[in-house]
Amino acid sequence: MEVLKDEEPEMTELGAGNEFHFIFLVDRSGSMRSVGRMEAAINALSIFIRSLPTGCVFSVVSFGSRLTWM
Repeated sequence: MEVLKDEEPEMTELGAGNEFHFIFLVDRSGSMRSVGRMEAAINALSIFIRSLPTGCVFSVVSFGSRLTWM
């Protein structure tokens, strides 16, 4: 779908929340050791999770030196 400038996109009707499975990827690698990066990632993930439709399923996958499903 392409939305041109000043054009309203078509609304997509969503069903019940249980039709969705969201997967969040969280970087835990060395680059995230910089001041505030991990805290920002945690805060963002918290906002996303609170914004999910009721009844949906979500998974959190974190990666650093190894991949971990949470």
